[in-house]
Amino acid sequence: LLYLSFVNTLGAAANSDELDYIHQRNSVVDFMKYRSLAVEIVQDTQSFYQHRWTLSRGLVDLEKLRQIPPQMRVHAFHCIYPDLRESISFFGTRPAEDVFFWNYLIERMQYATYMPGDRLRRADDPPHYDAIFIMLHGTVEEVHEETGYVYRRHRGLSWFGEVQEITGCKRGAEIRAADICDVLELEMPVLKGLLNLPTFRDVKNLLQAAALQRINRPGI
Repeated sequence: LLYLSFVNTLGAAANSDELDYIHQRNSVVDFMKYRSLAVEIVQDTQSFYQHRWTLSRGLVDLEKLRQIPPQMRVHAFHCIYPDLRESISFFGTRPAEDVFFWNYLIERMQYATYMPGDRLRRADDPPHYDAIFIMLHGTVEEVHEETGYVYRRHRGLSWFGEVQEITGCKRGAEIRAADICDVLELEMPVLKGLLNLPTFRDVKNLLQAAALQRINRPGI
């Protein structure tokens, strides 16, 4: 009986969360309809809410992780993203137990979802808009802004965007979402802070090597 009661409690909580999320979605959609926004915008909004619910029940992982103590936060981060250290080369330079490093990132990284056709960055955006992008889900394209030519595509568990900050070269393409994408973003002030810490010299060396390797290719 106790077990059934516990299961029923969990089920009621889950149903309540879903109802709250549906109410939030409907509130936004109703506002858009009231303001006579284009049908495409309303449909994209509905798709966004559906995607976020399917992916994480409407939650943003980083926001929740920041609410728990540092050691637990780091452990939970690696449980949620188990392949990140192996797939993102400059992450792999630091052990999972390096609480200072991972907390530095968790406290400063931004999580973002982009819909198909959204621009993550334009070719002529000012330098302070630069960021390293870490792909979690979906596909983005490096696109020549005038011709629409696609230089390359980036998919889940890849990263890009470090060249302009580290080498000073101008970005040669815009970054556009090909489908619904979820990314982690390390903005340039955060990256600069990371690169200026002597403790993380190995991270800096790897990023510099990657930037120099990519510097002569078209795109970003």
